[in-house]
Amino acid sequence: MAWIKPMEPVRRTRVEEKGYWAQVKFDGVRLMAASREGRVILYNRKGCDRTAHYPELQSMKEIAQEFYLDGELIAPDGSGRPDFPTLIRRDLADPQRAAGLAPVIPIQYIPFDVLGWEGQWLLDRPIEERFEYLRNIPASPWVVPAQAWLNGAELLWAEVKQRELEGIVVKREGSPYVPGRASPLWQKVKHRRTLRVWVGGVVIREGQVRSLCIGRKDEQGRLYYIGNVGSGLGALDADVVIQGSRHLWRKDSPFVNQKDLPGGIFWEPEIQADVEYAEWTPEGRLRQPSLKGFVSVH
Repeated sequence: MAWIKPMEPVRRTRVEEKGYWAQVKFDGVRLMAASREGRVILYNRKGCDRTAHYPELQSMKEIAQEFYLDGELIAPDGSGRPDFPTLIRRDLADPQRAAGLAPVIPIQYIPFDVLGWEGQWLLDRPIEERFEYLRNIPASPWVVPAQAWLNGAELLWAEVKQRELEGIVVKREGSPYVPGRASPLWQKVKHRRTLRVWVGGVVIREGQVRSLCIGRKDEQGRLYYIGNVGSGLGALDADVVIQGSRHLWRKDSPFVNQKDLPGGIFWEPEIQADVEYAEWTPEGRLRQPSLKGFVSVH
């Protein structure tokens, strides 16, 4: 079954509520799932085949003989919240390694729309009809169909902020699915979240600290680089930082995925900070990070 370029929401600072269905926007990887002749084919947002990456999703072939779903793939953390950096480690791996990571990085697929069912395309059907098919998909350890609430955007937005989730998407009542472009029929609002990170280095230019190199540790304690943060630093004097942190200096990188630091100094990752950010990039970097404050020095 051929790949369909997914429909995208337009970004808003606030969303419409009346006459719109509201769904949680999960922090994961967009994934289209198509089943035909007893095999499930998986495509990412760009149409790249991800079937071999996630062999556990072959269990979806029991849903129906033929279907085409649009959804989000997540890697839940210990509390059930999506952990994007962990997911991207598996998604960017080669297919054989990605499949082998299944016991270490378990995933869940969250279908939120049904584009085809048993040989019949549903793209032009109203969203309510497509949701009826969605509600008939049984939940399993690997598949959890998304819920939707009519006129429920404000309540859902409050819950999303409380739970520190990515955001919400609202979809106009009675609307079709429009492949391949961003449409105001779908609107998204993202919640700027806060993440606790480790500082693994500092970049200094013209006598001032320009940015901190930050990372997250995995379950084995390995530090993964997730970007640089300069916003929110203020006028930090380089001499003060250098003298105060000299005991943290190291020659090699503490990051497993970032070995060079032009114009900077690597640190032992002993300082933590809270960083606010807009979203994750597909490469596992923070977008629009801003330093909120340092947390601890060990």
